[in-house]
Amino acid sequence: MRAADVGTRDGARGVPAHATAAPGGRSRPAVGRRGGVRAAKRPPLALGEVCEGMVVRRVDVAPGDVVFVKGVVEASDGLGAVFADAGGALTIAAPRGREAELARLLDDLRHDCGASWSEPVDPAVEPSDA
Repeated sequence: MRAADVGTRDGARGVPAHATAAPGGRSRPAVGRRGGVRAAKRPPLALGEVCEGMVVRRVDVAPGDVVFVKGVVEASDGLGAVFADAGGALTIAAPRGREAELARLLDDLRHDCGASWSEPVDPAVEPSDA
């Protein structure tokens, strides 16, 4: 066996052992260079799909307060999801049944860090489309 054949299955040149089928004809998952399994590439979901059935608010805070706001929302027992658009521009989506709770939280954020927000928006309209 030559040095070029080391690490290959059945001495097949240029085909690494992990790229061939496992015994019994089962295929193996694709493995990355560092040994991790590679995820299938899919396009990201549109914001309208992610936020279907939810109330969506566009929120503006100082860029230095983004992490604080994200932490407060995520620590609020599943109140909503925060999407960072750019700088201090955020999109917060919450279930319709928790809209009053989101309004109270946003009011607190206005007092704590000067947050401002929009009325509920249609998530199907991306920020760049407005």
